[in-house]
Order: sequence, then structure tokens, then C-alpha cells
Amino acid sequence: MKQYPSGQIPANEASRGHALLNLGRYDEAERVFECYKDRYPDKPQGYLGYARTAFKRGDQETALERWDALLERFPDHEDGLSGKGHALLNLGRYDEAERVFECYKDRYPD
Repeated sequence: MKQYPSGQIPANEASRGHALLNLGRYDEAERVFECYKDRYPDKPQGYLGYARTAFKRGDQETALERWDALLERFPDHEDGLSGKGHALLNLGRYDEAERVFECYKDRYPD
């Protein structure tokens, strides 16, 4: 990953991570998002991309752990709730998924 003089990752690094993810370059995307979340722990983008990487890779257990980490820091994150619900569905944990989606529906009725 490119190093910047300030030691910071510019905002467009999250976009770079998503581009890598869409290209199926999961290892590279994961490194970008892991670095982003470590450097910017108060911003959800790194956690979101980190969870999506595991989800797209098909590792639903890891994705679920990462969605939970996102929601622990950002409890009202809409994509976090949705991602967690989908991971639970993919794991066959339908009752839990239904509870997550009910929560989602209550928080985001539109």
C-alpha cells in the first residue's frame, strides 16, 4: 500500500478498497480496509469494507464476526444490520436473521 507523508490514508482509499473488492482481489481489498479501520477507528468505512470482503469471499462466519464488530462501534449502521442479516441467512440461522431484519425494519421503515 502506498505510504503518504502524513501517515494518513486519504479518503479515496476506501474507494480503492471497494474497487479491489469488485474486481475480486479480496486479499488486497482486505488489507486496504484493515488498514483503514485501524487508522480511522471512528469511521465506519473500514469496518464496512472489511466485513463485505469476508461476505463476498463466502466466509460467512468471519463476515458475521465483522458485521458484529461494525455494529458494536456503530450500532445504528444500516448496512451493518443488513449485512449481518444476510450472513445469518447464508448460515441457515433463520430465526436470528429474522430478528435482525425486524430490528432493521423498525429502525428504517422506508
